[in-house]
Amino acid sequence: MDPLSREAVTASVAADARHGATSPGWDRASAIYGSLLVVTLVAAQARSDAVTAFIAGTVVVGVVAFWLTEVWTEVITLRTVGPITRDQVVRLARAELPMLWAAVLPTILLASSTVGLTAPELATGLALAAGVGQLFVWGLIVGRAMDRGWGIALAVALVDCALGLLIVALKVWVLH
Repeated sequence: MDPLSREAVTASVAADARHGATSPGWDRASAIYGSLLVVTLVAAQARSDAVTAFIAGTVVVGVVAFWLTEVWTEVITLRTVGPITRDQVVRLARAELPMLWAAVLPTILLASSTVGLTAPELATGLALAAGVGQLFVWGLIVGRAMDRGWGIALAVALVDCALGLLIVALKVWVLH
């Protein structure tokens, strides 16, 4: 979790404990990490002879495992300071939900092959494109947050997307 998101979630959890609020903070880093993870898993499996149903299953299980890991590490981190409540754990888990959401569209696109709507190669390509598209959109959001116009925003999106793809390529290289 990025420091600003961690601070926001921790403050939200602490405020929730004091005031009984119900809306969790959403972790942007979790969404971005989820997009990187999905693209990596699809790209790594696409290099093999895996069927799309297996790739979709790998994406779902992989992202859920990483989500649980992230939630658990945040729970442990807070527990080092003192006891936490079940509601705080639920809020932390909700804050990390964007990681799971990053897998939804690519998984649906992979499943389209399983039910015969698309060819396996097309489904895999579309799933990869959806993940890369998410990386581009995150870069665009970053660029727009700079408040320096659309040209800069697009340049930042392209650079961030390229860096994301470099990270994916390195991960796939390590896995194979």
